[in-house]
Amino acid sequence: MGKSASSSAAAYYLPSSHVITFPFYNLDRIIIAHELIHSAYGGSSLLDKEEIKLLEKSFKKNKDISKTNNKYLKNISERIARKKQTDFYLESQGIKKYEEKFTKEHYKKLEELKNKKMLSAEVEELFDTTDEDGFIRIMNDIAYNNKKNGENNIEDQDFT
Repeated sequence: MGKSASSSAAAYYLPSSHVITFPFYNLDRIIIAHELIHSAYGGSSLLDKEEIKLLEKSFKKNKDISKTNNKYLKNISERIARKKQTDFYLESQGIKKYEEKFTKEHYKKLEELKNKKMLSAEVEELFDTTDEDGFIRIMNDIAYNNKKNGENNIEDQDFT
């Protein structure tokens, strides 16, 4: 949630200092994982311009949530954290391996699980705020430490 994080937030990541704050006890491990993803991937600092553009252009407003929540979910750092959580979810549910290409069949499986209310909140938020083609491209085109020219490798980043 950045520097303007609310005191009522369950947890938040401050990109300027790479600090995660957990103001409450007994947090759900999914919330903890979400904030650790922000920290591990430097918010959106490891993304190149094309990846950022893809995340921005594929966003669609969710009419079922508030303007404030749409603005929050449009944030590139939030979208990439949810993308990584979707990767984890797909693998943990045996739907798709990380290195496997994401297909329309995978998308339809997520749609089925959403209709059965079986998606985690973070996966559903990305699903509901991304058009189908954009979702498939995000799942296939954005992978940290997977650059052909060696740029943006995690090993090369200074997180101190």
